[in-house]
Amino acid sequence: MGSLFSPKTTVVQAPQSSQTTYDIPEYLKEFQSSLLDRANVSSLGAYQGYTGDRIAPMSTQETQAGGIISNQIVPQAGALANIGAQQYDTATAQSYMNPYSNTVISVGELTKVTQEIGSLLSLLKRHKQVVLLQVKLFLKQEHSLI
Repeated sequence: MGSLFSPKTTVVQAPQSSQTTYDIPEYLKEFQSSLLDRANVSSLGAYQGYTGDRIAPMSTQETQAGGIISNQIVPQAGALANIGAQQYDTATAQSYMNPYSNTVISVGELTKVTQEIGSLLSLLKRHKQVVLLQVKLFLKQEHSLI
């Protein structure tokens, strides 16, 4: 048998085949025979459809619940549907808006702030260059004093 890193072919012998037979016990043979005979007779007969009620009648509680739904809930749902059916336009949408959102989230202000940050970054880069030059000059002076 090979390993993961050096695979080899392995031949596995198939198991020997065998045959096993089972006998149905005598007490089940009679039952099986009579059951199959009855099934055969039933299958040869004409189909007899169900003639009774297919849906059970409603109980008292179900009838009362239906009355509550039709007398109370359906009218309320209709009133809510009328409210929802009003015209929805920009004026309606504006009535739901927060009046402070324009001062907090303003595209113009955001653009202005972004520009200011860019200006500050470029100023910091120039200042960094100046400071580095000053440090180099200071180190040269210190080195020449030694």
